[in-house]
Amino acid sequence: MRTLVTLLLLAAPLAAQRSPHETVTGTAGAAKITVTYGRPSLRGRALGTELAPYGKVWRIGADAATTLTTDKDITLGTLAVPAGTYALFAIPAEKSWKLIVNKKSDQWGLDHEENKAQDLGQTNMTVTKIAAPVEELTLAIADSKLKIMWGATEAAVTIKTK
Repeated sequence: MRTLVTLLLLAAPLAAQRSPHETVTGTAGAAKITVTYGRPSLRGRALGTELAPYGKVWRIGADAATTLTTDKDITLGTLAVPAGTYALFAIPAEKSWKLIVNKKSDQWGLDHEENKAQDLGQTNMTVTKIAAPVEELTLAIADSKLKIMWGATEAAVTIKTK
């Protein structure tokens, strides 16, 4: 019993640090697309160095891997994505990002390296600076694009239905 109480006390701060989670749904053509992700905050930290480091695989969010579910076959940028549920990762850079779509949707956000063989593929994302910085990571499906907004950065990829 004492061990259980000790474990619970040690785990409590970790549970309190978890980021809020969000599910967004949108359409692109005839496809219904749902994205579920953890929403970390910047809290004064810098993108590209302290968070979402440039040139390294990033889990796009917090906690479990961000997932994308589509009920129809779609194309993300140049990548054909069959209907189903996938984990999303990114490789951020200052001027462009790569979006990674992985077939193993039920993984922890830091497990990409061990599940790399399950990658469906990668596609480029365009990066623009946004005028009003976004404190909490925000994903959206709008204007037939998947958008990732954080700080003064927006990375986007077009979504087309097949």
